[in-house]
Amino acid sequence: MKNLITTTCFFFFLLSASFSQGWEREYDFGDYESISKLAVLPTGGVIAGARWGAQDEFKLFAVDDDGELVWQKEIGHQQPNGLDISDLLISTDTNIIMITLTATTFNPIPPDTITAYGNKFFIHKLDLLGNQIWEKELDIAHPFYSDRTVVTNTHDGNLLVMSSPQGELIKINLDGDILWSNEITIPDFKAGEIISSPDNSFIIVGQSGISGTVGGEDIIVIKIDANGNLIWEKRYEHENSQWIREGIITSDDHILLGGLLFPNMAGAGSIDFYLLKLDLDGNFIWEITYPDLMGTEDIGGLTELRNGDYAIIGWSDTFSTNGPGHGAVARRVSPNGNFVSDNYYSCENIYDVAQDASGNIYMGALYTNRNYGLPQSANAYIIKSDSNLVSRSNLIQGNISKDNDFDCQNSANDYGLKNWFINLSGDFSNYQLSDSSGDFSFRVETGNYYVKAIPPIPYWDLCSTIDSFTFNNEFDTVNLEISAQANIECPWMEVSINTPILRRCSDSRYYVQYCNHGTLAADSAFIRVLLDPFLNIFDASIPYTSLGGNVYLFELGLVGIGQCGQFTFDAEVSCNAALGQTHCVEAHIYPDSLCLPTNGWAGASIEVSGICVGDSIHFNIKNTGSAPTSQPLEYIVIEDDVILYEDEIAFLGIGEVREIIIENTGATYRMEAEQEPNHPGNSHPTYIIEGCGQGFTPGFVNIFPMNDADPFIDIDCRQNIGSYDPNDKLAFPTGVHDEHFIKQNTDIEYMIRFQNTGTDTAFRVVIRDTLSPFLDVASVRPGASSHPYEFDISGPGVLKFTFNDILLPDSSANEAASHGFIKYRISQKENVPLGSEINNSAAIYFDFNAPVITNTTWHTVGENFVEIFVSVNNKTYKNAAVNIYPNPFSKTATVELKGLDMSGESTFLLYDPVGHLMQQYIFENNKLEINGGHLPNGVYIFQIKNEGGIVATGKVVVVE
Repeated sequence: MKNLITTTCFFFFLLSASFSQGWEREYDFGDYESISKLAVLPTGGVIAGARWGAQDEFKLFAVDDDGELVWQKEIGHQQPNGLDISDLLISTDTNIIMITLTATTFNPIPPDTITAYGNKFFIHKLDLLGNQIWEKELDIAHPFYSDRTVVTNTHDGNLLVMSSPQGELIKINLDGDILWSNEITIPDFKAGEIISSPDNSFIIVGQSGISGTVGGEDIIVIKIDANGNLIWEKRYEHENSQWIREGIITSDDHILLGGLLFPNMAGAGSIDFYLLKLDLDGNFIWEITYPDLMGTEDIGGLTELRNGDYAIIGWSDTFSTNGPGHGAVARRVSPNGNFVSDNYYSCENIYDVAQDASGNIYMGALYTNRNYGLPQSANAYIIKSDSNLVSRSNLIQGNISKDNDFDCQNSANDYGLKNWFINLSGDFSNYQLSDSSGDFSFRVETGNYYVKAIPPIPYWDLCSTIDSFTFNNEFDTVNLEISAQANIECPWMEVSINTPILRRCSDSRYYVQYCNHGTLAADSAFIRVLLDPFLNIFDASIPYTSLGGNVYLFELGLVGIGQCGQFTFDAEVSCNAALGQTHCVEAHIYPDSLCLPTNGWAGASIEVSGICVGDSIHFNIKNTGSAPTSQPLEYIVIEDDVILYEDEIAFLGIGEVREIIIENTGATYRMEAEQEPNHPGNSHPTYIIEGCGQGFTPGFVNIFPMNDADPFIDIDCRQNIGSYDPNDKLAFPTGVHDEHFIKQNTDIEYMIRFQNTGTDTAFRVVIRDTLSPFLDVASVRPGASSHPYEFDISGPGVLKFTFNDILLPDSSANEAASHGFIKYRISQKENVPLGSEINNSAAIYFDFNAPVITNTTWHTVGENFVEIFVSVNNKTYKNAAVNIYPNPFSKTATVELKGLDMSGESTFLLYDPVGHLMQQYIFENNKLEINGGHLPNGVYIFQIKNEGGIVATGKVVVVE
């Protein structure tokens, strides 16, 4: 036996202000950092290289597309004067290619760069987790004059490296072997950027110190073929000096160059953004200078937006969000270069820009406190904007705390409340969870907003229900303090049980998770587990006691406020079980009192049980409460998916039992009984019997909800199967008929299963689950899982489950350990319109591989979708069948006869429960329509007759 491992809500962690539409994040690694280079990951997010104040190393780190830090590495050489990253990209074989350099002198204060005397350049190949595959020093002919080296992917899957400023070219394969080298021999040419062209050539951009018409540096653009041979060279003169920093090939197959225009030789004027557009043969199209920002500008990136506009991204002295100094800015211009808009961001210098396949733009930057006193601090900073350059610069930040003094004021006695849903609504809507200190934050645009805390259980009152405010400008901050008072001091125990798969004659592991979400610790807590008779428990991670009757006791001891834990047990599925048979396991945690008022409850409590006895099914309805039933209670028996029998029990005394005996045909039988009015909790007495006798049809157990709506009970019913998709999504209840009907306000339980079918260990698994708009995000209750996880909301209606350090082996190395799962429960939004389809699928990310998309589960919200059984009484018509749909119905229903000779007259007769004839119809063909619009609500009995007598009888139900 293993020891019980208890954690404090190990599956819940801080939700950051992480919207997929845009965010800004600061990364504090404990020293002076600024981001030098970015590269977009295949699955979203970026790899970033940050210069570090230690001078002899820098940080390489990865963030996902919500800005969450995934991993970080310190990269360094045994060099005396510092290290920086010169370029970064993702290779064609989906690895990281990085070029670093060391220098004899080093100035760590951005935006200054490493001084270029005696530089050494290294090229590294790393996997997407930052593990180095190889490293080689680049043999550059003139390293003393090189201040940077750039790299690009070639069309044949290799790498082309170019040193700057001398323009030495080196082609390298993905193993680091040199294929060829060449040097650009243009007098006084200073190479800057290399751009891959769609015609399998390369564009190289730089400057020349040879005077133009007035005396500034000129722009030189050359084109080389795939082997480094010169195709053409073009010079572009200007009266001032130009410095090209960035270049792209646009969607209209032109060359767009972005850089700076410097003052003339006299030194008058400012440094301005500058754009030059050429065709692929180097012919001039247009050039534009943007002097209106004034002051000093510098460019960190150039990109084309999804609508065809261009963005020059960098910084300007004109604007700063946190005091005097450089202000990050993105200037948006039209395809003709005309000004469209400026977007500003909450940091300073932007040094690099990358765009993902969805058009989101990542900007690597520097954030400084700008206190103008020592010590100053600076941190790496990443901005993610949407394709319109919007990152949401306004900040809503707050804290929710328990008001122990009951004065609705923050005090030293109060403490933060974790895992509360915070709802943001207004011009932008989203949810977050408060972190372990009760903190939360949202980033928003200008507009009107409302913030509301949602108590996780009904033991809480809020001092204020909603906060509203307006942002009229950018870069504003609102601070909120929300106080909550515990109006009931009581435990609130919750349990979840699950297994990913059951197979006959095989062992399966069940995972049991429990939590106390209440306001008082639970003393001497325990869980009772009721096993299916075809399951045999043989091991568990904590001690257990058999209580007989397939019931097992797991003692937990004291479970504190907010404390969660998990244990497992192993069970064997009997070889006597039929293939496809469903095995139900129930976990019940104690104490199970909800401590809520029971106004109007008379004291009766209904329970349902059943047993298979030969050729019959015996159901028992028992009053286990402390008082007799106060009114007649209805019950129904469902055979597979058809209502076989319905009736009511007029009275049940204390301890009284009513037995209902049903003829057994081998179907799946389900009894549902009405609970005593105002009964505490959400009990809906239910009992299911499957496989009694021979020839049963599997798959009907889970089509309706289980009786586990109360938090202290969880029922897991799972079919044993042969094979299955290793990465899939399951939904319970599965729903009735092909439409997968469920009723309004029915909860859905989802399970996402995953398996590492790759060729190596998976270190991180992320599941992103985009919810249907008909589901209530704030009702999500994460449940049992195979491994510890963090739960997050990464965007409106997007759930994120992150399994960090999961170390999931690949299936070829360890098939049994290669599986995992997560389970959660969620409610529908109130009164979803009838006919609505609730569709749901999930994306499973193994490390940084492309996601595996699960199947789509779906349900249709409906009513009166369970048909009522119709009996064909006359053996003469044993091949006949009668369908009535819908049944129950409100206005009209269709009666359809099959397998019956319609040559004679057939009549449909409808009687009330006491035998009065209410309606009569004659079949003109095999179908007729009956009208219930003027009939009182209730159950009616029908007969179908022809010349041979009564053909069939049954019931229909008329409802509003």
